[in-house]
This record gives sequence, C-alpha cells and structure tokens, in this order.
Amino acid sequence: MDAIREMMAGILEAGTVSLNFASNGLGVLVYILNAWALYTIAKRREIKKPWLAWIPVVNVWILGSVSDQYQYVVNRKVKNKRKVLLGLNIAQIALCAILLIWAIWVLIDVLMLSFGALSNFQLTDAMIYTLLQEHLMTILMLALLSIPAAVLAVVYTVYFYMALYDVFRSSDPGNSTMYLVLSLVGNVVVEGAYCIFTMLCKEKDLGMPPRKKATEEPLDEEPENTEV
Repeated sequence: MDAIREMMAGILEAGTVSLNFASNGLGVLVYILNAWALYTIAKRREIKKPWLAWIPVVNVWILGSVSDQYQYVVNRKVKNKRKVLLGLNIAQIALCAILLIWAIWVLIDVLMLSFGALSNFQLTDAMIYTLLQEHLMTILMLALLSIPAAVLAVVYTVYFYMALYDVFRSSDPGNSTMYLVLSLVGNVVVEGAYCIFTMLCKEKDLGMPPRKKATEEPLDEEPENTEV
C-alpha cells in the first residue's frame, strides 16, 4: 500500500509540474504573439518606437498609439488612450505591489510574534486579542486600499478593450465586433486569448484611409487645432 501511495503521489506531483510548465509556456507564447502583432502593425503604420510592444508594462503605449492614430485619422479626434493606458497600468501595478508588500509584512510580523509567544508556551487568548488589535488598523487600511485597486483594474480593462477594438476596426472593420466579443470570452478561459485576433489583423489596414506622407502629423505629438 505504501508503494502504491508513493507511486500515486509521484504521478500527481509530475502532473502538477507538467501543468505548471504548460501554463507558463502558454503564457509566454501568448505574450510573444501579442507583441509580434502590435509591433508589426505599429511599424507598418510608422508609429514611433514600435519596439515598445515587446516590453512588459509599457507595451500598452503601442496599443494606445494604434488606437489614437485610428481615431485621429478616421474621426479627427484626439483620445490619448496611450497615455491613459500607460498611466492606469503603472498605477495599478504600483498599488498592487504596495498592498502585497504590506500584507506580507503584516503576516510575517504576526507569525514572528506568535512563534515568539509559543516558544515560551505563553500564548493566551489575551495575547491573540492584542496581536489582532495591534494590526486591526493595518488590516482595515489594506481592505480599503483594495477598493481603489479593484476600480483601477476595471477602468484599465475598459480602456484596454476600447483600444483593442480600435485596432480591430482599423485592420478588419467587417469582423471587428466579432473579434472583440470572442476576445472577451476567450480571455475568461486563457488570459491574452485576444492574441489570435491581433495576429489575424497584423497584416491588414482595411479600416485605415490611404496615408498622405506630406501632410502626416507626428504620431506621438498632439495635433494642433483638432477636436478633443
């Protein structure tokens, strides 16, 4: 029986390792495909610094730039989604990092105090109450800060998919709504599943008017006298 249990435990452990490896590999593949698609689109449309598409966190600048270019060229509107997306992305990452570090510090502090009391066999109900009371305000602050973190995540997601929709409309307007819906549904199953549709769009400019080199505005500068 012990041999069978050890064998089953080994099989379970091997399966877990394989699943984690496959999940990490899929995540890397999805990231590469999305970066490749955005880089290709941005370079072809002469957006500045298209290589930013390969860099984590700041890659949303390229997504927003493609969206801003489409809105300005087609609708003559200045949207600045690139700035909004980058700002929201940095803000939510910074806030989540602060919350995580703070939570880990509180957990370590509580564990150290608990183990210290246990080593002397003096941990009582009064001590537990004191520990909780000392960190009550910290726990409440963490709970309160989690609210703006969640709001930031929601706002960022909305802007992200708005910009992604502009990418689809600029590339393949006939299928843009279908691509957006499938991206939303697919992202529930696999994060970054929209890479399928950005890859389908990376060689298309069906929603973009012909470019006029002589009168083209710099893409990373604010156009003058345009409607906001």
